[in-house]
Amino acid sequence: KDSMPVPTFNFRKAMAMSAGWCIERSSKWLMVFYWNDSEVAQVSSAFFLSLLTVIFVLVTGVVAKKVAENKKDKEAEKRLEGRVKDRIVTRLLESVAILVGLGWDHAFEVCQDTLIDTYDKTYKIKNLVEFHAIAKGLMAVILITVVAPGWVWYILPAAHKGVDKHEALIKKTNQQNKEFDQKASKQNSHP
Repeated sequence: KDSMPVPTFNFRKAMAMSAGWCIERSSKWLMVFYWNDSEVAQVSSAFFLSLLTVIFVLVTGVVAKKVAENKKDKEAEKRLEGRVKDRIVTRLLESVAILVGLGWDHAFEVCQDTLIDTYDKTYKIKNLVEFHAIAKGLMAVILITVVAPGWVWYILPAAHKGVDKHEALIKKTNQQNKEFDQKASKQNSHP
């Protein structure tokens, strides 16, 4: 059989990216409405989007837990529904991650430009274009020097773990939490 080639353009991810971009811009416009300062508005927008994302993730977790507790269907239907729900939740979380990433990217860019402009005004540098390029390059090198080691030590190994290792770690953490709660309840019950 001839199989259809998988398209390289992913429409769902493109729509998630577009929605994230629109929400991020809307958040900035909302903050500009309240503060007539684009720098403060951009950083406030990033904080606001981060707060909304935390709330969204918590609500999604509670709803998923309630749905899982209330379902008493056949095992095959559960597995099928579970896979579909997992994909839906994964797509939603990807779009929210894009949203927060865009918010903080734009906030960092505005802060970087403000810092460079302030330095330029303070020291009255004549060749502004070259100074901006050198200053941004220097800030990029400093940022990479600070962030890259932490990324390599903590984030990269977690990203390379398989699903089974993540699930085992979650089970171990849940078990440790139960043991801790049991010890705490015993200590509270015996004064």
